[in-house]
Amino acid sequence: MVETLTRRKVDLCVIQEHRWASGLTANQARLIKGKDSVYKFYWSANDMGLGGVGFLLADQWLEKVFDVQHISDRIIQIRLILGKVIFTFLSIYAPQVGRTEAEKQHFYDQLQVSVNRIPASEVLFPLGDRNGHVGAESSGYEDAHGGRGFGIRNPEGERVLEFAVANDLVVGNTHFIKRPSHLITYCSGTHMTQIDYILYKKRLCSAVKDVKVIPAEECAQQHHIVVCDLMVKLPKKKKRKFVPRTNVSAPGN
Repeated sequence: MVETLTRRKVDLCVIQEHRWASGLTANQARLIKGKDSVYKFYWSANDMGLGGVGFLLADQWLEKVFDVQHISDRIIQIRLILGKVIFTFLSIYAPQVGRTEAEKQHFYDQLQVSVNRIPASEVLFPLGDRNGHVGAESSGYEDAHGGRGFGIRNPEGERVLEFAVANDLVVGNTHFIKRPSHLITYCSGTHMTQIDYILYKKRLCSAVKDVKVIPAEECAQQHHIVVCDLMVKLPKKKKRKFVPRTNVSAPGN
């Protein structure tokens, strides 16, 4: 995965289903070295080694990390200070279609509580596997759905859209014209769906240049990698003025 991210020039990657057995320990992270790069892996999990969420962050951005919150084995949050703005990213792994309604409701309640704690001044990106189909059309959810999705909407997809509308977010995967192969995020045999989404605030639409799927990578054979191209303007580092040293000496007697 690190080699793929390096080649694709991805700075931050959200991970789901890493299956590392652990818990929600603070400062739970480790460096992972590739051939020509280093990423830091932050993760949350459970002691059974099932599911799990996390982030892979390129080493040149590590000094920008402001805070990491291990909320559950399905939600982890990282905050980066970029210039004068705090960017908050959530890595999310929603319960699958076959899970109980109580478990799904608990997940979305926990997710909403986490979002409510994020100040309005911060830039929010909830990302990950939502296990729902928002569908190809925007009908009923024009504020969040761009009308360029894939497949047929299901109840779990409606939850995704309701969450987006309630938090003034848009589903980035539906806002760009793409061929079907660049919309499908999960493929198993003849079964093809769109379940991995990139959400962001409406005010960021001009800064998000593209949301696309990379259909074939060795490291992700079923879940395809979804990439968001985000333009962030960082302040230029101030150059220090060079002051030459003055050598002052008194003549000897």
